[in-house]
Amino acid sequence: MKKIITLTFVIVFLYRCEKPVKISDRKTISKTAESTTSILKIEGCEYVFYTSTSGAALTHKGNCSNNTHKP
Repeated sequence: MKKIITLTFVIVFLYRCEKPVKISDRKTISKTAESTTSILKIEGCEYVFYTSTSGAALTHKGNCSNNTHKP
């Protein structure tokens, strides 16, 4: 039963994904032994992406060329 529920969840999750996200540009701005900070450009928007040995974070940088985010 657990396998059926998991499989159903995976199918629904994959079905809801319209298209894969394409990273058009990636620039590493800081790198240490424990962490990396990069700027990613996804669909005209820039994001700060931080990874470390304890986790990761992604946040919108705020300067978009994507018309979806412009007033």
